[in-house]
Amino acid sequence: MTRERRAFTRIRLDVPASLFLYQVDMRHEGSITDLSMGGCYFPIPHTFPVGQKCRFQLTIGEGLEMERVDVEGTIVRSDGKGVGIQFLDVTSEIQATLARIMAKKGIAHQET
Repeated sequence: MTRERRAFTRIRLDVPASLFLYQVDMRHEGSITDLSMGGCYFPIPHTFPVGQKCRFQLTIGEGLEMERVDVEGTIVRSDGKGVGIQFLDVTSEIQATLARIMAKKGIAHQET
């Protein structure tokens, strides 16, 4: 039996997002494929050094239903297919926004 190393439950989703990599001054637009309260997975066909700092932005919904997350992170995995990002300094406001997004997307994902 393998033991789950994740501290947070993650949900699978396909949501547009932006990734900013500080060291190489690069911005990448794409979609995340999973999200948790502690991080996300961002498919990108490049490798980046583990430990590199980045900024992650996610916006879903429109108008009054819009939810936005803008958080700093660090790359904890990079395999040429994507990067695993661990969120840093997650405020209570960011936690609340992530929880709302995960609740909405988790419910929508289960219904499809």
